[in-house]
Amino acid sequence: KPLANKYFNKLIVDIRQKFNSTMITMREASNSISHSITNGDMAMYGLVADQSPAKYRAQHFTTFFNKTSAVFMGSEKLAKAHDTAVVYLAVEKIKRGHYRATFQTITEHAAQTKDWEITDTFFKLLERQIRKQPEYYLWSHKRWKATPDNIKRTPVLSPQVQ
Repeated sequence: KPLANKYFNKLIVDIRQKFNSTMITMREASNSISHSITNGDMAMYGLVADQSPAKYRAQHFTTFFNKTSAVFMGSEKLAKAHDTAVVYLAVEKIKRGHYRATFQTITEHAAQTKDWEITDTFFKLLERQIRKQPEYYLWSHKRWKATPDNIKRTPVLSPQVQ
């Protein structure tokens, strides 16, 4: 999702495209995945999913750090619609300038998972990673601004919240 500030948006895009990756918008994701599948292309899509939706968009809630937290639903919907594999990328800082990246498989066939299983698993893995090195999490995300009580939509609660 592009940032409102054009300078910072360009900076982030340049950083993320440094190693020949291509940035696409959320709106382009489904068509891009479909195109890759149709053409038989090998592709990997990295979705940044640690922030929370605005109150007016919040609908699905899960438990994160023992609190009910609004989460985006698009990643799971995309994965299920295209029956893709889903992996979590854990990045651990070893020392200054040195990091270890580990992929953890959430599912090999998203379409076969229960509703919200992918999202809930992602947040369990994210919480575990943050607990291991909390100093590297951007705590200013305002993760808990939307609650089931302060949104206008009918909330969808994960089984672990209900």
